[in-house]
Amino acid sequence: MNQPQPSLQIGQIISGALIVSVVAFAAFAVFSRSAHDRDDGKRLADRAPEHGPEDGPSDGLAVLTLMAGAMIGASLLARPFVLGKQDQTAAKLFRGADGDVIDVPEIRLLGLFQTRTITAMAMLEAPAFLAGIAHMTEGRWEPLAMIGFLVVVMLATFPTESKFQAWVETCRDQSPSIQDN
Repeated sequence: MNQPQPSLQIGQIISGALIVSVVAFAAFAVFSRSAHDRDDGKRLADRAPEHGPEDGPSDGLAVLTLMAGAMIGASLLARPFVLGKQDQTAAKLFRGADGDVIDVPEIRLLGLFQTRTITAMAMLEAPAFLAGIAHMTEGRWEPLAMIGFLVVVMLATFPTESKFQAWVETCRDQSPSIQDN
């Protein structure tokens, strides 16, 4: 079995750490919420003497859950634009002075691919953490489903040699059509 190049391995380590941090925080959110729910079924805000029951978290409108959902939507909508800009940067490297497609050292492309992958995952990590906080404070199951969805997308984004090679080919193919800005 071929070992991935060191730069690709670094990207895999960072990507794995981003995924593990989301899963670990989700587990923390679930366990802390279940411990909280076992505590006589009361919420912290309901037990605090300065707050009445009407000041506690809402059982109706789940504001943090809605915010997490909106943040997920915004991240998924922004991804093609942000990653597309990085793809254009890589595609421009393949264009020679006369407009012909040229070879680019793989190590240079690996750095760009690593940056692209980390950016893609980081755009998903923040909404996942917000969803975990939403679960802890609101006690709803929807944020956990959001986290599960984001982890699946992050796993699908995980960098591999074949994904790197496919990305290189795509950038090389796009090179003649990229306009200088």
